[in-house]
Amino acid sequence: MRPNSSAVLIFAPVFGTAAVARTDVKNPALKARMESMKQIVADMKVIGEMVKGNTPVDVSAARTAAASIARLAAEKPAPFEANEDDPKSEAPPSIWTNFEDFTAKSADLQEVAQKLSTSMTATPVIWFPHSKRSVG
Repeated sequence: MRPNSSAVLIFAPVFGTAAVARTDVKNPALKARMESMKQIVADMKVIGEMVKGNTPVDVSAARTAAASIARLAAEKPAPFEANEDDPKSEAPPSIWTNFEDFTAKSADLQEVAQKLSTSMTATPVIWFPHSKRSVG
């Protein structure tokens, strides 16, 4: 399978919405799933702020965030295998109605994030061409 370079952008809303919207869930499995999603959101924010030029490019921080995303994406399908629910959950039903697609997107995210974490060099302009800030 060819990695989908937009996997990170596709997963931001899927992993992020529920993670930032609810912290008062009762289901322990859902709480653990949401903690993982919160970390992905935080890691994506680190990279996203650099891409947008809102923060200076920090290759080390971007690589660390990408490695964290890759690790969490690799773990991500397992907590979703059981259709755990909670009245406060905002996870879309499409996760379970098309679990194969969810799993494939998670694998794409993991592959793209892993490649980013290991291939980013000290020349971040290549990775963040639209950054408004100078590099250095």
